[in-house]
Amino acid sequence: MKHLRVLFLLFTVALVQCSGPDPIYEEHRYFENDTWHRFDKLNFAIPVDNTDKNYDIIFSMVYTSEYQYDRIPVHIIMNTPAGEKRINEFKINVRNKADDFIGKKRGDSIHLKKTLWGGFTFNKAGKAKLSIEQLIPKYNTPHIKSAGIMLKQTRD
Repeated sequence: MKHLRVLFLLFTVALVQCSGPDPIYEEHRYFENDTWHRFDKLNFAIPVDNTDKNYDIIFSMVYTSEYQYDRIPVHIIMNTPAGEKRINEFKINVRNKADDFIGKKRGDSIHLKKTLWGGFTFNKAGKAKLSIEQLIPKYNTPHIKSAGIMLKQTRD
């Protein structure tokens, strides 16, 4: 029994070390009735303190297995503290080619993370402002519980 405990402890430590660095910033917006409205823009102010590091900017979404689309198209505008503006449209897959949901299932929810910009370097400290708008042409997109943004230091 003691050997099993030691093995379990070693396995747990290995998993924690493989999961990568903790987010420096993480914020989510939760949707009433699990519905993201078409023109409901999500705005974030990401604190940037260290300009000597590279960062991954990650989109995060929690949805249910009732979500009916294969992807979620989003329009993202990022204004860096140095005044740069990045405008991109991303089509984030929520299902793979076998029609299975992408992400980690927890209870009745699926947690999806997608790196938008990997290894991004900020040229100036301050607040990076980021705006996310979903582009599904219907006014209501049901079965989305939350969406958010994460900032992690890029693994070396």
